[in-house]
Amino acid sequence: MPSITRDQFHKWNAQAQGGFVFDFRQYCIWGDKELIKQIDLGTGKVVQFRLCYFPEYETRTNGCTFHVQTGRHIPTLDISIWRKQDSVLISNGGSKQITVGDPQAKKNYKVLCNLSGTIDTDKYMKEIA
Repeated sequence: MPSITRDQFHKWNAQAQGGFVFDFRQYCIWGDKELIKQIDLGTGKVVQFRLCYFPEYETRTNGCTFHVQTGRHIPTLDISIWRKQDSVLISNGGSKQITVGDPQAKKNYKVLCNLSGTIDTDKYMKEIA
């Protein structure tokens, strides 16, 4: 289980741009450095924007068609809607993934931080509302 110091958190969080913050929960549970931005709609719903990496796949055929991971990682904006119930957020599992960068040989937190400054969440909020 990864651990993080307060200084590391502040250092990584300071690199985020555009209202995104370092997702310490994701890091502590899974060890993945990701960025997150949550916007409260005021109707009991919260829109969550998550900048993360998804694996890249290629399609192969040998009589059957199947997908194989290439070992590269695609920077992705994952958008989901959550609703508040008591003191927790609940999602119905549906989300939308948008590729926001070129595939990388390895996961690079600095790439996500640079991309966070280019993401226009207001544009996506208009599509949701």
